[in-house]
Amino acid sequence: IIETRLNSTANALTNIISTANNLQNLISQRRTGVANNAAFANQLDGLWKQLTNELNTQVNGQYIFSGTKTNVQAVDTDNFPRLQQPGVPDKGYYNGSEQN
Repeated sequence: IIETRLNSTANALTNIISTANNLQNLISQRRTGVANNAAFANQLDGLWKQLTNELNTQVNGQYIFSGTKTNVQAVDTDNFPRLQQPGVPDKGYYNGSEQN
């Protein structure tokens, strides 16, 4: 079980990094005017769904990125994070525990 959990975590983290890199590239293209504005929202939505799927990875019915709340999805797939005020990230989409 431990090996399965570690392998699943490593695979999910690899995919999260890849998706984050794709997101960074998409945003860079948008900022430089290279990206297709009409497709941007769809691409962004697709990357968000990929990211949330990875963050909600389960092993043996337990969510591996939810801290101690392993019975709850780590992130809310319906609520895209937004800045509530400049420089302060929205963490309202995170459902996991906030224990250190």
